[in-house]
Amino acid sequence: MTQLDSRLERFLFAVIGDGEGDVPLSVISAMARCGSDPWAEAAHLSTLPKAKAADALTLFVAKISPRWCSVSDPPATVAHLVKLLPTPESPMPDPRSLFSHFRARYQRASLTILIGMLSIAVVVGYALR
Repeated sequence: MTQLDSRLERFLFAVIGDGEGDVPLSVISAMARCGSDPWAEAAHLSTLPKAKAADALTLFVAKISPRWCSVSDPPATVAHLVKLLPTPESPMPDPRSLFSHFRARYQRASLTILIGMLSIAVVVGYALR
């Protein structure tokens, strides 16, 4: 499995818990905050037997600062994350299904930005009268 293998995305973008301001914290974000290369770490974890991966993830979840995230049930979180780790024999997923949720988020974000810019233009227009 290569470091940037798309089979790692379900694991990397899984939510660990509620972060600051009730914004969910993902595995990829938590690993980056802890100073790890998330893709390399996920690729390494996927090569381990499930029990060893669970041990490593238990240490990782314990290392997450409570300021970043509150993990309500660490053992259940670890068990869920282990299930999301691909095995070397896992089939490659259909790329259209992997990125459909990113496309929808991008479209919503673009629309939100456009609405915000239009709102600012209206306010500035009224202020200049």
